[in-house]
Amino acid sequence: MAINQRRSLAVTFICMTIITAASSNKGAEDSFLYLTVGPTDQTILINLATEVTFPCTVEGSSTPEITWMHNGQNIANDGQYQIHENGALTIRELNKQNDGDTFNCIVGNDFGKIISNTATLSIAYIDDMSTGPNVIVTEQESSGVCLDCSTPDAHPGISAIWTKVGTTGNIPQDERRVIMGDGRLCFAYLEKSDAGEYQCSVEVVSTMKVLCLFITGQIQ
Repeated sequence: MAINQRRSLAVTFICMTIITAASSNKGAEDSFLYLTVGPTDQTILINLATEVTFPCTVEGSSTPEITWMHNGQNIANDGQYQIHENGALTIRELNKQNDGDTFNCIVGNDFGKIISNTATLSIAYIDDMSTGPNVIVTEQESSGVCLDCSTPDAHPGISAIWTKVGTTGNIPQDERRVIMGDGRLCFAYLEKSDAGEYQCSVEVVSTMKVLCLFITGQIQ
């Protein structure tokens, strides 16, 4: 039993030596392979961009071969997918259906193969918001009113922001003013200082990008 234990220790020591030598001397004949930069999760707002690039940087004792998988299937260079010389993958013509797609790069040489972590692509979007006519609301003081802000379809979600023309900053929400879930700005009661033009903008919650801006109401 003692002899078997010594053999086991000797084999373990030799393996560690080979790995250390390959790591410290890349010019040696020993094979090695490193995935130095792999793909990571990304979120793309397709109103502003319809393509994305995932990195895949590798070092090896011999020129590594780099391939990619999309949702577990091998990718070929074509019009939508481009694998660059540096290993990066560019995907073009993105749309809403690409939300949740996964990507892995696979690198290999005479040392072996490495599969990267899975990177997930999240798609954010906001549909067009058409400009409606100005709404003129004439109310007596102390009466309430709501200004519409018809929010468009969006993913993963949007929020409405209201401003008053000629003033700085967003309209705060308080006991008198509140922005409803559907984007309307509602006043519990009006004051003379409320008179003026109001603008509503919407932003995608995850990316905080203001995409649409239009005048929705005027209080006189």
